[in-house]
Amino acid sequence: MVSVLMITHNRSEELIDTVKNILEQTHKNIEIIIVENGSLDAVIQKNRELLKDFDLQYIVSNENLGVSGGRNLALKEANGDVIIEIDDDAVFDDPKSIDNVISFFEKNPTIGIQAFQIINYYTRKITNEEYPFRDKSRDSNSEGYTTWFIGAGHAFRKELIDEIGLYRDFFPWGSEEQDFSVRALNAGYEIFYNPEIIVYHKKSPNGRIENRIKFGGIALKNRIKFTLLNYPFRYALIHSIIRSTQSVIKFKSIRVLVLAINHLYNEFSYIVDNRKVIGKDTRKKLIERDGQLYY
Repeated sequence: MVSVLMITHNRSEELIDTVKNILEQTHKNIEIIIVENGSLDAVIQKNRELLKDFDLQYIVSNENLGVSGGRNLALKEANGDVIIEIDDDAVFDDPKSIDNVISFFEKNPTIGIQAFQIINYYTRKITNEEYPFRDKSRDSNSEGYTTWFIGAGHAFRKELIDEIGLYRDFFPWGSEEQDFSVRALNAGYEIFYNPEIIVYHKKSPNGRIENRIKFGGIALKNRIKFTLLNYPFRYALIHSIIRSTQSVIKFKSIRVLVLAINHLYNEFSYIVDNRKVIGKDTRKKLIERDGQLYY
């Protein structure tokens, strides 16, 4: 069985398109689990009506749990041997995609996570932030081992959750995939970019943060939080300095850094309680594969 999970927030049309696309897959032994993540009552009512004739599980959280919390709520209900997480504004390009995901896992027992090729639905191009390699000039159709995956479309073995646990809290979003990835690598699993599985991402603005400075502050806070949770302090310090400098330059405002520091102060206890440093072999792998160790 394959569990296909998605979280949604104040979306309807894109959500229905994604559900229909999944149901068109040739692999039929699937369960679809949708988490309505703190949406408006009117949207919930509309989506209940739109989804009532589909065979799926529809879970409503009146509180916005963030990406990590929403995914965890779905994962707790998942029964599949393989987990596929896909954004509610994304679709597979091929009806055999899920069959191909399963086949790839069967042929490659050491690979725990598959990172899909994610292409912008409208431009038919890959954006830098949705390509899991530092070298953005790299051939996007070339497969290979990597050190992280993109949340819009990916798959992993259910056994991975049993070993490393669920997503850790990065409310409302940002760096949860990097955190999950390094913990998977540290547990001995490999992450592989599989360009044969293509997802077209509509990347709708609905449900996304509009204020650029607030966006930048949250993104920076979560990136530093990720390093403090997983890296030795010397790596975390270097990473934090470089990333902070990049963010201030990118957003042209010191307020991004101030917001990030305020958020980190409020989450200090969580970081202390959940910090678990990755091993030397994992750090070596991150260096060899040009992973996100220093920035």
